[in-house]
This record gives sequence, C-alpha cells and structure tokens, in this order.
Amino acid sequence: MPLNALQLCSQRGFKHSVFISYPHRISERGAEIVHKIAKALEDSYQDFPGADQAGVYIDTRLRSGYTWNPALRRNLCRSVVTLVILVPNYFASDYCSLEWGITEQLKPGRIPTGSDETPFILIRLVPEGELSPPSQVAAIQFEKEFDDLMVWGWAVETHPNWLALIRELRTLVFDRIKVICAANREAAQWDAEEKLALELEKFEFKWTDEDLAADTAFPALTAVEKKP
Repeated sequence: MPLNALQLCSQRGFKHSVFISYPHRISERGAEIVHKIAKALEDSYQDFPGADQAGVYIDTRLRSGYTWNPALRRNLCRSVVTLVILVPNYFASDYCSLEWGITEQLKPGRIPTGSDETPFILIRLVPEGELSPPSQVAAIQFEKEFDDLMVWGWAVETHPNWLALIRELRTLVFDRIKVICAANREAAQWDAEEKLALELEKFEFKWTDEDLAADTAFPALTAVEKKP
C-alpha cells in the first residue's frame, strides 16, 4: 500500500502537515473561521493512516511554560505547508511577516528546481478590493472561496459549501505535501533549517510602484502586532 501524504510527512521527519499563519489582531468572526478551518481540516484527516502524526499546527496550542518564540519557529520549520490567512492586518504583524519569511527562506530546499509550486497556501478572508498584498504575496494564487464565510451566520459549519471547501483544501494540502516530500531529505538538514528559523530576524514585505499607485495609504502600515 503506497504511503499517503500524512505518512510521507512523518517519513521525511516533519511533525506537522500544516502551520497556520494568521494575525491575532483579527475580527472575532475571522478568528472563529480560522480556528474552525484548523479543526475541520484536521478532522478530515481521520480517514487516513498517519493522521495522529502529522496534524495541523495553530499557535494557540502552545502550553504555558514554553518559550513561545523559539517553539513557534521550530514548529513552523517542521511543518510542510504554511497556510496563510489573508486579511489586511496580516502585513502589519511582526510575527506574520516572520512566519512568511521563514517559509520563504526554507523554500529552496523543499521545492524542486524549476517548479512553480510553493510551500504556501493562501486563503483570503476579505473581498478582493479590500486587500492590497505586496508583490511577493500577489504572485501566489489565492483560495478565494472562503471569503464568503465572513457574511455567513456564526455556525459557519452550516454553510452549504463548508464540507466541500474543507475537502478541496485538504486536496491542496496533500498535493503540496507530495511535491515537497518527493525529494529525499537527510536528517542532518533539520539542524540547519531550525538554525535558520531561529536566527531570522526580520522579513519585509515590499510593494512595487504599481502597488503603491493602487493603494497609496496601505503600504505605510508598520509592523505593530506583538504576540504575548
């Protein structure tokens, strides 16, 4: 029986299939959707062997007594896919920019040369006209269907497309895992990758002149979010 995506994660030494990167300065509605996506995605894994070894990581799971910053960085390093929740505040968060930067720095060792795949999956939770992403982000195709959930009732799981969206997201994750895990990985690489994740100090999103012309005020935002 061939290994599925979750088993490939474990075989290659990853601890998590997905790391969810989102700003904690987000609406209550947005936060609810983020956590329900995490829960529903992980629950959808249960039909597959390996579900207990390669789950979905979201930073609220850090227990008291952990050194938060290094623990977060290590968990991101040992995750295959970074699932980015896009709202305008994402680009104003120190930690979101750091999470993006670490994933970007790890990409060359994880994506085959010449591939147009990335370790990112992007979910947009605001209408297209309300998001002015920098060029590095805009170059990656967004998953747009989730923004409709923002205007649904609080019981988001009752949305008629909820289960279909989660299944489609799982398919995207599994496909990306197979690409990233296709290359042979040596155990010694983890030391170097964790060192990179622990030492990266700052990543700056950059807007082009064309981006600035589209929305001159937005890029002036500074990174102000400080997670506890």
